[in-house]
Amino acid sequence: MARGRIELPNAKGIEEEEREHYRFRELMIRNKDKRLYRSMMKNRKQREREATRLEEKRKVFDQQTKSSKANKSKAQWNVEPLTKASEVKKMKTEA
Repeated sequence: MARGRIELPNAKGIEEEEREHYRFRELMIRNKDKRLYRSMMKNRKQREREATRLEEKRKVFDQQTKSSKANKSKAQWNVEPLTKASEVKKMKTEA
């Protein structure tokens, strides 16, 4: 260790250690409660996956509607203004 340097903690090592402690805590649960705990955790993960999947679908839908609205607004303003000459031509062709 060099003089004047602060040694930073190893982030990966700390994270792995936390996961290991979590696994040990799960092992300490008695079998009767362990099955209930596992089913609860399974349902929690399933709800999280469903929520993220719906968020992704919402993002795609919002992008599609945003692009379609932009196309509609452009088409809406591409209308020719009516002039007296054009009105006269339309009246002649209709008659």
